[in-house]
Amino acid sequence: MTTKRIHLDIDGCLNAWPGSKKDLRNAGWPTDSWQFQVVFGYGINWSTEVIREFNEIQAAGVDFQWLTTWCELAPEHIAPALQLDGASEWRVTDDSKFEGMSHRHGDVWWKTTAFLAEFFANPVEKMVWVDDDHTVRGSRSTPTVARLVEEGSLLIIEPQTHFGLTPADITEIRDFLEV
Repeated sequence: MTTKRIHLDIDGCLNAWPGSKKDLRNAGWPTDSWQFQVVFGYGINWSTEVIREFNEIQAAGVDFQWLTTWCELAPEHIAPALQLDGASEWRVTDDSKFEGMSHRHGDVWWKTTAFLAEFFANPVEKMVWVDDDHTVRGSRSTPTVARLVEEGSLLIIEPQTHFGLTPADITEIRDFLEV
């Protein structure tokens, strides 16, 4: 049984949205590690170093799950393009199950509802939730999420959208999961 899981968003996390090439240089990964590819009609910027790190973390026994508006397109199109080992088999959180969940201020974000449903349906010792929209969507202030963070069973990683995941983010994930 897996005791550790990472819930992963794509845009702003794996896929950096740089305002300029300078943003990619400042993200902390080697300049030559950055790749660009059009995937399903959408431009994706990623560092092969992030992929290498996630492949190593997965090889250490950590379970991954997609939590992204890309839904089933993540394993079908993103995973092969980025060469994430086994990612075409990762479970997908389907946002259609949470239709009607408002994205407006004051209502619970569909990803928070989906994350908590997964957390309680398939509990693990430690979870990491990677998404660049935690602050704007208010997921950290949800009482249950705040309690899980305080108890040490959940780590929230919120990359800057234009950098995506940085070496410091990966180090924090590795340290929390002890891998």
